[in-house]
Amino acid sequence: MSETSSVGNRGIDSFDPDEPFDEATVIHRFEDDVEDTQIHAFQRSSLLPWQRAVTLQELLTIRSDLPRLCNGWRSERTGHHLVPEKTYDFVSWLLLTENGVSEDTSLPKAVAIICQVEVVTELQDENDGRSYLDLLVDLKRGRFLTGPKAPGLCLDIENVQNGDWSPAPEKVTCNGLSASYKELLSTQPCVPVWYCSHWWGEPIFEFVSGCRRHAEVRHLVVDARYWVCGYANRQHELDQEISANIVQTSFYAALREAKGLLLILDPKATPFSRIWCDFELYTAIMSRDMGLDIVTTIPPRHGKEAETRMLSKDLESAVAKSVREQNFPINILAHGLEVMLENGMATQEEDKQAILDAIATEQFEPGPGKPQISNELRANMTLHSTLAILAWPQAMNRGLLRHGADDDDFDVEGALRSDVTRDSVELSLAHFEKTCVDAGVKVLAECIPPNISNLKLSFEGCHQLTDASLHALASHLPKLRTLYLDFVGCENLTDVGMKALAESLPETLVELELHFVGCIRLNSSGLAPGAHFWGLENRGFNC
Repeated sequence: MSETSSVGNRGIDSFDPDEPFDEATVIHRFEDDVEDTQIHAFQRSSLLPWQRAVTLQELLTIRSDLPRLCNGWRSERTGHHLVPEKTYDFVSWLLLTENGVSEDTSLPKAVAIICQVEVVTELQDENDGRSYLDLLVDLKRGRFLTGPKAPGLCLDIENVQNGDWSPAPEKVTCNGLSASYKELLSTQPCVPVWYCSHWWGEPIFEFVSGCRRHAEVRHLVVDARYWVCGYANRQHELDQEISANIVQTSFYAALREAKGLLLILDPKATPFSRIWCDFELYTAIMSRDMGLDIVTTIPPRHGKEAETRMLSKDLESAVAKSVREQNFPINILAHGLEVMLENGMATQEEDKQAILDAIATEQFEPGPGKPQISNELRANMTLHSTLAILAWPQAMNRGLLRHGADDDDFDVEGALRSDVTRDSVELSLAHFEKTCVDAGVKVLAECIPPNISNLKLSFEGCHQLTDASLHALASHLPKLRTLYLDFVGCENLTDVGMKALAESLPETLVELELHFVGCIRLNSSGLAPGAHFWGLENRGFNC
């Protein structure tokens, strides 16, 4: 059970949770608090989980409050004091069993004030019955024990100092009165725009920094809405949000409502090893109208502060995108290039099976010319090739394209080339004037997936390219239906290369769009023979 009450906390910061527990001391210390104590007066909202997104402002408030909230707490896992910069899980400060943690951890003890008591009798038969107490309890921070040796609980909210004390309960359960963190902040619908896919083990500071950086790049305002499982779902009733049918879960509903997916990676790229994160990423990729952004925090080193970087599928101009992404640590995407959904980890094994079942039963028509392969393999290929396309510009820019090298441990080339299920490729290498050269275009041409029908490539401003690049593309064009090529400003291209490209255009092509403005050494006559032969002048030919 997490601390949810934000009222009545005066004096708590001065409370030393490590000192020996003494009822009189605790009563006196909290006497002023109790006079003003009120349980957060919420009613279980009728909002569906997908309507419980948090705003950027709410996330920033969580971050700013964290140092104060961590004061006096210790981890129930390790017994160590909570360090705000390393705290990562708001829902792990639980009611502990008597022997839940070893004595040498010396976790802080605390007090629970019972505000309401109701006796409930269950009749077993006409002559026998059992009585239970339903308690409404205000929990102060610290360690709360159950069992015969645990500290007692005050029974009188009006007169704590002289009130009665009850033995601690044998066990504590949450009986219907739970709420999500978001419901404690607002009962108004908050529909997500971005779905956060992340590993719960990254520090809250880094998580919020990732969202803030994302909002800055996307020019979002403070009411930008993010769906976060930890804040949207009722954590004490999480089993009700997860179904054997994955499409009936709160996660899937929120993902379908969101306009884009924000993948937050820690330095070890742990989400790629988690099947929930992989499934969320796959679902977003298959929803072609969803945005996809990836953020990660670079740990502080050499006296520099931590930095948050972002990679996006689409956003601003090619120039701005290349500048912004030039320091993104793309090596962490190497883990994603090797993702195998069937090997993904899950806290609950039944969750993993539900996800694999959902993928296995997905209805998918491969289309003419596409091979029949298992849904599982198709999903893995889709993940690999999508990440390869995202990483390609910076991999090229940093000299990481090593097509055919035996020691290639960042194989974006193989990930793209081997996706026999991919239908389209869209990639911009615009304005990489220094690093986009003929050899790189040749590698790209050789890695074009064999069964795509749509190809869109931009080399605008890459003035080092020559006819060799056009020859390379001409030699590897699959049976396309649409082709878009942008060579604006590539002044070394000539009619020789154009003619080679024109003569290689596939018979299946129905739409061709070419941009060669500023290519001073060629004219449209280089393509005219090919265009006339295929009848493209009547099928969308544009030069």
